[in-house]
Amino acid sequence: VISGYVITQSLFHYKFLKNNFSFLNFYSKRILRLFPALFVMLVIFITFYLSFMSWSDFELKITIKSLISSIFGISNLYFFNNLDQFDYFLIDEHSIPLLHTWSLSLEEQFYIFYPFILIFIFIFFKEKKKFINVFVIFLISIYLLSLIVFCGNFRISHFYLPFGRVWELILGCFLFVIKNDYTRNCLNRKYINFFLLTTVLVIILNFNSILIKFDKILILIS
Repeated sequence: VISGYVITQSLFHYKFLKNNFSFLNFYSKRILRLFPALFVMLVIFITFYLSFMSWSDFELKITIKSLISSIFGISNLYFFNNLDQFDYFLIDEHSIPLLHTWSLSLEEQFYIFYPFILIFIFIFFKEKKKFINVFVIFLISIYLLSLIVFCGNFRISHFYLPFGRVWELILGCFLFVIKNDYTRNCLNRKYINFFLLTTVLVIILNFNSILIKFDKILILIS
């Protein structure tokens, strides 16, 4: 949610307040913000792991694969494709130390597509008020589809996959739009009411599915 909020704030700041948006500038800043810390963490981790942990060849192979996947921003997909080993809620020991990198990979995948979508909408709706309302309609549509996936069948809305998680990122995007003075004054209030009402309806209609998985309840409460 925080990632969605901050990334929307950054995009609106450079595109609409400074009128100085550049994809090169945007992605270079994302890389400089994320990757130095990631590389430092991975170097320190692998040094300590090889020096002090007891590991088998199989465990080392898994760890190296997850390390490489995290560098390229696809560790969530790697873990999902090997669910027999990486079911997040069935892991009861510490043999997968880089499992937490799934969330960073998911954010990076969102960062790749989100700016293009925003600029694409702006090309067709350059007038500020119209753009913001069309943008919000698009956000709500993707949000609801993703929320339905998340609340419904647990297999396709698995913990690691973008389309079961993007509703949380979009929730952050939407929060920025309704909080920021620049965007809030242009937004049709009926969209906020629709957003809240449909969220409640999706949760109510999928309540039995949600109750089966306690982690879903915790995420929704958060």
